Amino acid sequence: MKAGIPEVDKRWLHIDDNTGIQLQYNDEKTVMTFTRTRIPSWVRARETTIVNSLVNGITSESFYKQYLTLYDGIIDFKNQEKEDVEHLVRVRLMRGMSCDSRWHRLKILETGEVALVR
Repeated sequence: MKAGIPEVDKRWLHIDDNTGIQLQYNDEKTVMTFTRTRIPSWVRARETTIVNSLVNGITSESFYKQYLTLYDGIIDFKNQEKEDVEHLVRVRLMRGMSCDSRWHRLKILETGEVALVR
Protein backbone atom coordinates (compact mmCIF):
# COMPACT_ATOMS: atom_id res chain seq x y z
CA MET A 1 0.00 0.00 0.00
CA LYS A 2 2.98 2.34 0.50
CA ALA A 3 3.62 2.31 -3.25
CA GLY A 4 -0.03 3.17 -3.92
CA ILE A 5 -2.94 1.14 -5.21
CA PRO A 6 -3.35 0.83 -9.00
CA GLU A 7 -6.67 2.25 -10.24
CA VAL A 8 -7.64 -1.18 -11.59
CA ASP A 9 -7.60 -2.50 -7.98
CA LYS A 10 -9.87 0.23 -6.61
CA ARG A 11 -13.65 0.52 -6.11
CA TRP A 12 -14.36 -3.19 -5.98
CA LEU A 13 -17.16 -4.91 -4.12
CA HIS A 14 -15.57 -7.55 -1.87
CA ILE A 15 -17.98 -10.20 -0.53
CA ASP A 16 -17.01 -12.87 1.99
CA ASP A 17 -19.69 -15.53 2.17
CA ASN A 18 -18.21 -17.03 5.34
CA THR A 19 -15.86 -14.74 7.24
CA GLY A 20 -16.03 -17.19 10.15
CA ILE A 21 -13.65 -19.49 8.26
CA GLN A 22 -10.84 -17.33 9.67
CA LEU A 23 -11.66 -18.81 13.06
CA GLN A 24 -10.67 -22.28 11.88
CA TYR A 25 -7.07 -21.08 11.64
CA ASN A 26 -6.90 -18.24 14.19
CA ASP A 27 -8.23 -17.51 17.65
CA GLU A 28 -10.90 -14.87 18.20
CA LYS A 29 -8.44 -12.29 19.54
CA THR A 30 -6.23 -12.56 16.44
CA VAL A 31 -9.19 -12.23 14.07
CA MET A 32 -10.55 -9.25 16.01
CA THR A 33 -7.18 -7.48 16.02
CA PHE A 34 -6.68 -8.07 12.29
CA THR A 35 -10.22 -6.89 11.48
CA ARG A 36 -9.92 -3.81 13.67
CA THR A 37 -6.41 -2.73 12.60
CA ARG A 38 -5.85 -3.93 9.03
CA ILE A 39 -9.21 -4.01 7.28
CA PRO A 40 -10.16 -0.30 7.65
CA SER A 41 -6.94 0.96 6.03
CA TRP A 42 -7.22 -1.67 3.28
CA VAL A 43 -10.83 -0.63 2.54
CA ARG A 44 -9.99 3.10 2.53
CA ALA A 45 -6.90 2.71 0.34
CA ARG A 46 -8.80 0.66 -2.21
CA GLU A 47 -11.99 2.74 -1.94
CA THR A 48 -13.74 -0.60 -1.63
CA THR A 49 -16.99 -1.79 -0.14
CA ILE A 50 -16.66 -4.97 1.88
CA VAL A 51 -19.51 -7.29 2.83
CA ASN A 52 -18.70 -9.87 5.48
CA SER A 53 -20.91 -12.63 6.73
CA LEU A 54 -20.75 -14.22 10.14
CA VAL A 55 -23.05 -17.00 11.28
CA ASN A 56 -24.44 -16.29 14.72
CA GLY A 57 -23.52 -18.93 17.27
CA ILE A 58 -20.10 -19.99 15.94
CA THR A 59 -18.19 -17.49 18.09
CA SER A 60 -18.35 -16.37 21.68
CA GLU A 61 -21.04 -13.77 22.37
CA SER A 62 -18.32 -11.26 23.31
CA PHE A 63 -16.53 -11.68 19.95
CA TYR A 64 -19.82 -11.41 18.04
CA LYS A 65 -20.78 -8.14 19.75
CA GLN A 66 -17.32 -6.62 19.29
CA TYR A 67 -17.20 -7.71 15.65
CA LEU A 68 -20.52 -6.03 14.87
CA THR A 69 -19.29 -2.70 16.25
CA LEU A 70 -16.60 -2.54 13.55
CA TYR A 71 -18.97 -2.10 10.61
CA ASP A 72 -21.08 0.75 9.26
CA GLY A 73 -24.05 -1.45 8.45
CA ILE A 74 -25.55 -4.65 9.76
CA ILE A 75 -27.97 -6.69 7.65
CA ASP A 76 -29.51 -9.82 9.16
CA PHE A 77 -30.81 -12.83 7.24
CA LYS A 78 -32.73 -15.74 8.72
CA ASN A 79 -34.79 -18.70 7.61
CA GLN A 80 -37.75 -20.04 9.52
CA GLU A 81 -40.04 -22.95 8.88
CA LYS A 82 -43.78 -22.52 8.98
CA GLU A 83 -45.77 -24.31 6.31
CA ASP A 84 -42.85 -23.59 3.98
CA VAL A 85 -39.40 -22.22 4.59
CA GLU A 86 -39.50 -18.43 4.84
CA HIS A 87 -36.42 -16.39 3.99
CA LEU A 88 -36.24 -13.07 5.84
CA VAL A 89 -34.01 -9.99 5.80
CA ARG A 90 -33.73 -6.81 7.81
CA VAL A 91 -31.39 -3.86 8.00
CA ARG A 92 -30.48 -3.76 11.67
CA LEU A 93 -28.15 -0.76 11.50
CA MET A 94 -26.81 1.81 9.07
CA ARG A 95 -24.52 4.25 10.87
CA GLY A 96 -25.52 7.86 10.37
CA MET A 97 -28.87 6.94 8.82
CA SER A 98 -32.26 5.85 9.96
CA CYS A 99 -33.52 2.59 8.53
CA ASP A 100 -36.52 0.28 8.60
CA SER A 101 -35.38 -2.52 10.91
CA ARG A 102 -38.46 -4.70 10.48
CA TRP A 103 -38.11 -8.20 9.03
CA HIS A 104 -39.08 -8.51 5.35
CA ARG A 105 -39.83 -11.72 3.46
CA LEU A 106 -37.77 -12.66 0.45
CA LYS A 107 -38.82 -14.79 -2.49
CA ILE A 108 -36.72 -16.56 -5.06
CA LEU A 109 -37.90 -15.85 -8.59
CA GLU A 110 -37.87 -18.36 -11.44
CA THR A 111 -34.81 -16.56 -12.82
CA GLY A 112 -32.92 -17.29 -9.58
CA GLU A 113 -33.06 -13.64 -8.54
CA VAL A 114 -34.17 -12.71 -5.03
CA ALA A 115 -36.85 -10.07 -4.39
CA LEU A 116 -38.67 -8.59 -1.42
CA VAL A 117 -42.25 -9.80 -1.03
CA ARG A 118 -44.47 -6.74 -1.40
